[in-house]
Amino acid sequence: MKVEFNLVDLDMRKKGIVKLRDAAGVTIACREGAIWVTLDNDPRDIVLEPGESFTGAEHRPAMIYALQPSSLALSAPPRADHGLREHTADWTRRVGAWARSSLGPAAQVST
Repeated sequence: MKVEFNLVDLDMRKKGIVKLRDAAGVTIACREGAIWVTLDNDPRDIVLEPGESFTGAEHRPAMIYALQPSSLALSAPPRADHGLREHTADWTRRVGAWARSSLGPAAQVST
């Protein structure tokens, strides 16, 4: 059984960018629009449309690019070394703070 927890929802404008330092175990689910996901040193082009998702299998940075106005969800399982509540709150706080400070109008974060 695979258990995942939605941690952050993003609404991105066309050409908006989100960078993840470590995509291992993170599921990126496209709800609306279309997004392009690229992983460091990975030759694949991963394009997600509504209803499609991708889960990072390796520890590597990832970039999410909105090909058009898009809505997506980022989720990940809880880490074994933290309780769920602490992990979720910390991850959501870090991603939300980064998105608000770095993306400006490119993405709106709701937690």
